Amino acid sequence: MTKAPLSTRQIINRIYQDLCGFTISTSDAKLVKQSKGSPVYGEINPAALDQLLTYLNLNPNDIFYDLGSGVGKVIIQTLLSSSVGQAIGIELSKERFHLAQTALERAENYLSGISLRGSFKNQDLLTVDLSEASVIYTCSTAFSEAFMHKLTRRLAMLSQPFRLVSLQELPNDPRFKPIKTLKLDMSWARKVAVHIYQ
Repeated sequence: MTKAPLSTRQIINRIYQDLCGFTISTSDAKLVKQSKGSPVYGEINPAALDQLLTYLNLNPNDIFYDLGSGVGKVIIQTLLSSSVGQAIGIELSKERFHLAQTALERAENYLSGISLRGSFKNQDLLTVDLSEASVIYTCSTAFSEAFMHKLTRRLAMLSQPFRLVSLQELPNDPRFKPIKTLKLDMSWARKVAVHIYQ
């Protein structure tokens, strides 16, 4: 009798059984704070991410970025359950970045070649090269108002068309047009507003 294939949720659970991003060292948190970002951690629930990915309908031409990717769950699940061309996580915390890399290595056991489409960078989301991004996701709930203004200005400088998914509304900027608001479950609350812009 052959075993039933594992679901994406089961694969994610196995990959992350001992990998957790909710706590980082004081020195790592200090590094994140110095960049004016937030070391506070939260995650979109897997079923909610499935809903978001269904809406986004990513294809092999898409290059998806997660700004503040933590331990990489959004990137790994996106690679496992969509036909996205590339999925790239940007994380300033060295500890979370290394856990994300470990997760990607483990994901190879479930989907051979996954690391050819996915990667993580230990960089600042305000300075990383985003010139190829077609979809940008950011779990921006804990970002300060000042940081959101900086991020919005930074993203507005990109010349290519792209969709932006943010858990915090953007400051008023005519260059970003709201196209959809989804209510999705997060690790800290249910039915959180997720704002999608073009």
